[in-house]
Amino acid sequence: MGAIDYKRTFALTYASEQEKSQAYSQCHTRSARRVLQALLANGGVFIKLGQHMASLIMLPKEWRDTMRPLQDTCDPTPYEDVQALFLSDMGHPISELFEDFDPVPIGVASLAQVHTGKHRESGKKVAVKVQHPFLAEFCDIDMEMVEVTLGWVKYWFPEFEFTWLGEEMRENLPKEMDFVHEAQNARRAVANFADVTTSLYIPEVISATKRVLIMEYIQGARVDDLAYLAKERIDRNKVALELARIFGRMVFVHGWFHADPHPGNLLIRRAPKQSRSPYNFEIVLLDHGLYFDLEDELRIDYSNLWLSLIAGASPKTLVDRRKYAESVGNITADLYPVFEAAITGLRPAG
Repeated sequence: MGAIDYKRTFALTYASEQEKSQAYSQCHTRSARRVLQALLANGGVFIKLGQHMASLIMLPKEWRDTMRPLQDTCDPTPYEDVQALFLSDMGHPISELFEDFDPVPIGVASLAQVHTGKHRESGKKVAVKVQHPFLAEFCDIDMEMVEVTLGWVKYWFPEFEFTWLGEEMRENLPKEMDFVHEAQNARRAVANFADVTTSLYIPEVISATKRVLIMEYIQGARVDDLAYLAKERIDRNKVALELARIFGRMVFVHGWFHADPHPGNLLIRRAPKQSRSPYNFEIVLLDHGLYFDLEDELRIDYSNLWLSLIAGASPKTLVDRRKYAESVGNITADLYPVFEAAITGLRPAG
């Protein structure tokens, strides 16, 4: 139905560019809503696909806006199934591990949900990430359906080539579904920032199995909650600067970076007394299931690309910009002006 809607809309003749833009926007919105309903109905891996779509800048804004709620909202696993998972994976009922445990999750995502409780052994208030129990059982079938769906998108709309997204999900989902792997990533990230003054805070990992992750509980607001920032007198410009510093350090210094930093995975809170933050806030980074490595050559070329972009325009920097854009992203000379405008928001020099 979406393909037919697009074909009809694109085939019409419009009296003005404004009328054409409005018709295209309405078509994008209708189609995105249809896809959203299908993703919600299927759940699991399909929700993850929608979350990726919400972050793809090459998609029309209407699609990104429609998919954005998937970054925070999914259907929860019933508490009875959570109890059964604890028995099978931890070997103990929930009541033996926690003094109290809230059966209602505080957050539900595509792969897991998070409950709060008081951990008996440590005495700490904790966040308990529990994988949806039947996710692994249907993951391969769901991935086949995702890849077929993306193949149909390519067939009907060759200009929208997203089959790579299915390939990427198939490669990375097993990593995201292994919470022991996530715990290792979180601890490595803590170590990487141990020697610097930073507003970054990563919750302490208390224990992990493949499908259950117990972490220190941190209370905060989404990093894009402007009302919270205003109420707590947190400077949004400093928050943006710190986000750039944190992820810049991951990319340019460590060559190993968090690969899913959407606002649902970033909390902001007032800095506690023992904080290392240079400001009155901390940025709390969640969901460490997926990190990417950068080879040294690519990391250095990417660094040189940005150094050339922020340097004043000169014959050498203009040559360097194109050289490193091609090295890093295979950006050819004819596409370079569009590339530079897209990543800097400025008219390309030269």
